Amino acid sequence: MAKRPIDITVVNDNTDVNLTFSEPKSQHGTTPEITAGDSTIKSNGGQCTVHAQEKDPVFGPGPQGSFKFDFDDDSGRAFNFSYNHPMGTGETYVNVTPPDGYTYSMTDNHLAHHNAYCTIKLQKLAD
Repeated sequence: MAKRPIDITVVNDNTDVNLTFSEPKSQHGTTPEITAGDSTIKSNGGQCTVHAQEKDPVFGPGPQGSFKFDFDDDSGRAFNFSYNHPMGTGETYVNVTPPDGYTYSMTDNHLAHHNAYCTIKLQKLAD
C-alpha cells in the first residue's frame, strides 16, 4: 500500500538571496527532507524538492509538518512552509508565509492526488 507521499518543489525564482533548508518538523509521517537538489537553493533559479510521507499506510493520518528556507544574509528572515496531506476526505494544503517584501506563487498544483505534488516559486516584490 502507498504511503501517501507529498513532494514540494521549491524554486528560488527571484529573491536575490540564497535560501537554506532548515527546521524540518513532522507532526505526522516522516520528517520532511530534500530528495532532489541541494539544501541551499541559489538565488534566481535554484531549486530543490522536499518530500514527506506517512509512516503507517494503514492507520496513519497522513503526512503533516513544516520547514523553513532561511535567508543566507544573517537577517533572520525566512520563508515558512507548512503542509498537510491527510488520509480520507481531508483537504491537502501547502501554506507559505513569506517575510515582508517577498511573495510566492504555486504552479503545477496536484495536491488533490494520492501522490500529491506542487511547485512553489519564491519571489521578491517589486520596489
